[in-house]
Amino acid sequence: MDYDEARRQAMAVVSAFNSRDLDALQALLHEEMTHQAPFADIHLGQEGGRIEGKQAYSEFVRWLWAQQPQLRSVLEEVFAGPQGYAYVVRREDNGGQAVFVHEVDADGLVRSVRVFSSPPPSG
Repeated sequence: MDYDEARRQAMAVVSAFNSRDLDALQALLHEEMTHQAPFADIHLGQEGGRIEGKQAYSEFVRWLWAQQPQLRSVLEEVFAGPQGYAYVVRREDNGGQAVFVHEVDADGLVRSVRVFSSPPPSG
């Protein structure tokens, strides 16, 4: 995957998430995708929790939007790699940052997502 394709896909994910367009978000995902993130831990009630499958991820995203209605992100940087891409976002509401690492299949569908986050800046 080259940088331009990685940037296009990252922008599509962030745009779909910010506009609460679940159909557009699902169109980017493989049926058997996995997702690991701090909010997933809260949703599942366990540390190191892993959401498995596109349907379970959709339920998680609906829950997240209900829990964090103000959650919107600004795309800051994109990185391309041989098995996918990563991108950095900044939360609009509190300035916290997160890194999303997406592994994709041959068709460009997301198979795995890992999210790493930082606390909001103190101010």
